[in-house]
Amino acid sequence: STHASNEPMFTTTQIISCSAGSNIGIKELVNVISNNVKLRARDTDGDFVFAVDHCFGIRGQGTILTGTCLSGAISVNSPIKISDTKLERKVKSMQVFRRSVDRISAGDRAGVCVTQFDAKQLERGLVYTGSAVQTVYAIVVDLHKVPYYRGAVTGKTKYHVSVGHETVLGRLTFFSGEREFSFANRYSFEETFPEESGDGVFALLELENSVQCVARSMVIISRLDIDINSPTCRLAFWGRIQHAYTSPTYATDDGMSELKIYKTKEREGVVERMNDSHTVIVKELFKKETDIDLFCNL
Repeated sequence: STHASNEPMFTTTQIISCSAGSNIGIKELVNVISNNVKLRARDTDGDFVFAVDHCFGIRGQGTILTGTCLSGAISVNSPIKISDTKLERKVKSMQVFRRSVDRISAGDRAGVCVTQFDAKQLERGLVYTGSAVQTVYAIVVDLHKVPYYRGAVTGKTKYHVSVGHETVLGRLTFFSGEREFSFANRYSFEETFPEESGDGVFALLELENSVQCVARSMVIISRLDIDINSPTCRLAFWGRIQHAYTSPTYATDDGMSELKIYKTKEREGVVERMNDSHTVIVKELFKKETDIDLFCNL
């Protein structure tokens, strides 16, 4: 295969001739894959977080939560918290690919059995220990635009915000500045997403409904109201949470004032005459009722 430029596409890729039907080259293929696929390092020391994608009950056993362990580790008889419900239950048993285990850790796909929990209370969500999961009402995200999205990109527009298994509506405020987010930095307000900005681009996402998520979670921002049959890409942005506001009154709390976003403003006037080498007379710069003291010594 070649690119449009006729340059080879797979110059450094090993190509193995194989046939599953006649068992030709299968061992060679397995060896090449094993030698080139690197296992991702998993964090098993932090709080346990388990993403539940299915929940069902088994009579006489309990309720089974199936999903993937995102971080940390857990053992049988350990207490876990179930998101949304705020309930705490002990792990009765666990299985990994139908094999009973006493412990699971980050990266494991597993089924976790708990008792005294109604499966109807949870369809999808997070199970965790400690304070790994928090309820957030607004978030600051480092923003990256999906290149195939062609819709209008303006601040204060409502988008669909997906975090984990939850999707809610949110309003965006764009700002840019230092690539590493910090409350110590000052950021420039942006009316629209700055396509050509060499700075870091961020957004304050104010959510219509709270969501539960883990710190530094991936966020996907989209326009799901666009017709599904339209050839238009509905995914607009992606990024990771840089800061989360966990108070429902975040807009009036002191914490909101830590976010230093400024707008650049300018006024224009006409120079009527030069009074001396240090003074000019300008008209149409201010209105008669303007407080001039606000503009002195800037």
